[in-house]
Amino acid sequence: MKQLEIQKLSDANELKDFYCGVEAIDSFLHGDFKDYLYLGICKAYVVKENGNVVAMYSLDKFNVFIGDDVKSKMREGIKPIPQEALDPDNPYWRLPLIDSIEITYLAVAKERQHQHLGSFIIERIILDLLADNECTSPLLTVRAYQSETYTAVPFYEKCGFFPTEDSSASKPTLCMYRIIA
Repeated sequence: MKQLEIQKLSDANELKDFYCGVEAIDSFLHGDFKDYLYLGICKAYVVKENGNVVAMYSLDKFNVFIGDDVKSKMREGIKPIPQEALDPDNPYWRLPLIDSIEITYLAVAKERQHQHLGSFIIERIILDLLADNECTSPLLTVRAYQSETYTAVPFYEKCGFFPTEDSSASKPTLCMYRIIA
């Protein structure tokens, strides 16, 4: 990986020359995303290489519904380790909604895709969350974008995420999770 610098994003204008090649995402990043930043809806970051933005991501707290069937599979070990996070006696797992940290957006510049930058960012997010003493959530979630022409689901599966719902449903996003605690 070349020398990368991650900075908090406070001004959406830093993304004016950034394009990931997915029209809906690029349109959002150059349009309504500035309102998300202004309102503080999420914490956004840019990944720079030689001063140029090569990726961006944003995080937010989220409550995700994980059904008993998914929780059961998680406890059986079908889902990702570490198993300590899945203690069935922990009252946390009896809650209908579970706190998570959500990747609200993750985009890599079109010319930098397929170079493992996205998976590097996912691992960096997890390391940062594990180092954050205030982060108590055992889950990292994402609503993976999917359309007729593009889907992020295989990327997130390669990064160790699993769907919280039936992935055959045709919806614009698929809620996925990865255990981080």
